[in-house]
Amino acid sequence: MSLQIQILTMRRAILAAQRSRLLTMFERHEIDDAVFLRVQSLLDTTEAKLNSTVTSCPDEPSAKKL
Repeated sequence: MSLQIQILTMRRAILAAQRSRLLTMFERHEIDDAVFLRVQSLLDTTEAKLNSTVTSCPDEPSAKKL
């Protein structure tokens, strides 16, 4: 596994952990709807950027061929 793929895998794991923690905080009423939606939007944007990086990584098994 190349270093680039390892980094992408780690970044995905970090995003998943952040999403999980965000949901937990929301369910415990530690944050309100506005904060939840704002952070969720930021995570979505980050994930979209990460996925666009994957399309340019030919070693990534899930890379889309253009």
